[in-house]
Amino acid sequence: MDFGTGSTLQMTGEAKVIWDKEQVSRFPGANQVVNYRISQAIEPPHAMPLRWRFLAYSGANPGACGQP
Repeated sequence: MDFGTGSTLQMTGEAKVIWDKEQVSRFPGANQVVNYRISQAIEPPHAMPLRWRFLAYSGANPGACGQP
């Protein structure tokens, strides 16, 4: 969801969890990787009436979204 515009991204497809250590090692800190094959994507504009603006990343989720 884009909290600034209310647009959403809806995807359907097939997900597979990869546990193979060699493949997972390409992503430092990961324990597994999810491979998602998209069969359809729809982006309805202004689908949600909710609007917010970004203030800061949550301290409850350290390391997310490029945080140190």
